[in-house]
Amino acid sequence: MSADGPRLNAWERYGWLMPGVWLVFLAYTVFAVLGAGLAPALTALGLLLVVLFGAVYLAAFLVLQGPRDYRLGFRHWNWVGLAVLCAIIAAAAPLIGFAALFMSPYVVGYACYILPRKGGWIVGLGATAGTTALLALAGMLPEYLFLVFIMLGVFVLNTAEAALLDSESKRQAVSRDLAVVSERERVARDVHDGLGHTLTVVAMKAELAERIMDADPARARAELGELHGLIREALAEVRATVGGLRANDLPTQASALRLALEGAGIDVVIEGDPAGVRTELQATLGWILREAGTNVLRHARAQRCRLEFSPRRMAVEDDGVGLGSAPAGHGRRGMAERVDEAGASLRVSPGTGGGTRVEVAW
Repeated sequence: MSADGPRLNAWERYGWLMPGVWLVFLAYTVFAVLGAGLAPALTALGLLLVVLFGAVYLAAFLVLQGPRDYRLGFRHWNWVGLAVLCAIIAAAAPLIGFAALFMSPYVVGYACYILPRKGGWIVGLGATAGTTALLALAGMLPEYLFLVFIMLGVFVLNTAEAALLDSESKRQAVSRDLAVVSERERVARDVHDGLGHTLTVVAMKAELAERIMDADPARARAELGELHGLIREALAEVRATVGGLRANDLPTQASALRLALEGAGIDVVIEGDPAGVRTELQATLGWILREAGTNVLRHARAQRCRLEFSPRRMAVEDDGVGLGSAPAGHGRRGMAERVDEAGASLRVSPGTGGGTRVEVAW
């Protein structure tokens, strides 16, 4: 997996280890082969079948449910793997008899995890019922009754666990969708509250300058000068919004914010390395950095802004008009909530040289 690829969750990365642990119980089949009194060549064949069964079983979890880099594109490989497992059991039966059924619980586990939900139920219950019927017809059910109970237990436990994993995947998908919706709402709000207001003022000043151009040229030039500043501010807000949409990592956000602030005529100083901040905090801190920078663009009327990064804190400080007595708005409350969810703390206070300081510590 490349560094730029999607991150894998724990199940995708390590989920195949769980079925791998259970392969230790193939030892019962190995002992059955060794105790069957077969010729050396047939004993070797029996052991090879057991090894092949375990390899196919484990490989199925790796290539069908493991890391995406290993997954196969053919959509029906899950059924092919099931057929191979059943064929190996059938091939081992002439060598070790009913002891070949010691591998049948793995077929049930495979069905519960690898096959679609309906297919897993049909195959899992069908394999258990078929094994029970076969043993009953052969008069071997009392001797192998424990195997039937093992298969039922595997079916119940694996079906429940597979359902929980599926539910967790759906929950994560819903969370991602909600995050997308939240980001869209934020962009819409930013455009409406910031850029929309700025363009409205631009339109009014342009109309005023046009009306007084002949009567008061000096004032018209002043209005046009203010128009230039407003347009630069609008462009900076667009850059900040687009930069926020492109990436959430902290170095990219810092670069985008620097570009936006400098485009609005604000000097920017960056102290420390944003890439050195803990990876799991970068998305949250990127959002905080974008929100704090947007506030500097819209409200601070600042000439200078300093961005500070260290292994334990991040700060955005400007030399603008400061907070005054204004109550905390939605932006500050949103920052506080996100920081709290990340296990960090937020402090919004007057800056050392006036203006405002937004600091996150962890």
